[in-house]
Amino acid sequence: MSEPTSSGESEQSIPSREDVNEALGESYTQATYEGYHKPIFEYLAEFDEGDQIGTSELIEKTIDEGPKSDVTYSTKVDKVRDVLKLSPELSRNVADRFPVGESLVQQAMERVGLDDELSPELLTDVQQACEAVGEEAELDILQFHAEGMKHSAAETADIDLEETDGISGEELDTLLAQFAKEAAETLPDEVTSIENAKLTSGGHANELLAVRALESQELSEGDDRSEAEFWHSGGSEDEDLVIFSNGDHADLNVEVKSKNARERVARALVDINDPTILFAFLNDASEVRNGILSGGESDGSGAETALRRWPEESIAAYVPQDTIERVKQIDQGDDQTVTTYEKAGVRYLRPCSQFPSDMVYYREHGEIPELDRDE
Repeated sequence: MSEPTSSGESEQSIPSREDVNEALGESYTQATYEGYHKPIFEYLAEFDEGDQIGTSELIEKTIDEGPKSDVTYSTKVDKVRDVLKLSPELSRNVADRFPVGESLVQQAMERVGLDDELSPELLTDVQQACEAVGEEAELDILQFHAEGMKHSAAETADIDLEETDGISGEELDTLLAQFAKEAAETLPDEVTSIENAKLTSGGHANELLAVRALESQELSEGDDRSEAEFWHSGGSEDEDLVIFSNGDHADLNVEVKSKNARERVARALVDINDPTILFAFLNDASEVRNGILSGGESDGSGAETALRRWPEESIAAYVPQDTIERVKQIDQGDDQTVTTYEKAGVRYLRPCSQFPSDMVYYREHGEIPELDRDE
């Protein structure tokens, strides 16, 4: 762990209780804010870019120094998550926390060379950068835990790792045995925790990319249709996004998914009544073309049937342009006379970059615009 190295007063502003409640949709009291959020913000604000600390030590140096020290550890971790969600740049300073969705998107946009506004043409590039950030974060977290286990094993085995003359072969064998024992006891749970966090953060990041894309067309988010053009559920409802209609036609549900159609898309078809579209970063052209669009032989799992329902029960599917190009190649190779990516004469399979402008059109007309096959 690296202690804060910043000298002088930090330039980072500390969010107020009102800021925290507004951003997180909570109603925390002043006592809760001052007992949890404020000390964490203040402590991490003193960190420079390369400084890091583990969650347990962060809690020990902040919350445990105040009036909330006797609450459960899980409650304290939840408040750390609050802070990282509100200030995603701080995720880089907490070594054993997988970046929240906001942090994944922020770091990915930096890598692609974007500031605050997401260009629809770069949606897939940013999503791929999100995955790269996540993979690197996973390795960093495992390295952090390995370093901790190394020192714990040395302490248990009474071996001084700082010994200038090195350690003997017998001591090395003892150290490795103790390290292996601690790894077997703790690493499986840590890996499971990381994988769960990757799914949660990755899914949330994909939703945020859809939100950013809509905002790039000057559509605003909120739950009051008189003041906003769309709503982001944040996982609280069956639908991920709802595009508010600007007339008598129905609102439009948006299901946001990641890369694996079989595991994700099949579960999205539950109690769909209003018009629905799929916004996903599916990268398996064969699965998209043969599983979702034209169907195939069932393996008895029911997944294929659910996948084939998408063209029947939704208006369109937005996927990466590269996936569409590879679906075209499959069609051409099969010498298809009727393309599998059209529906009722209108393109069903559309590029992710087309999503925000199509949503602007839907709000006004209650349908998505025609799109030339070659676009």
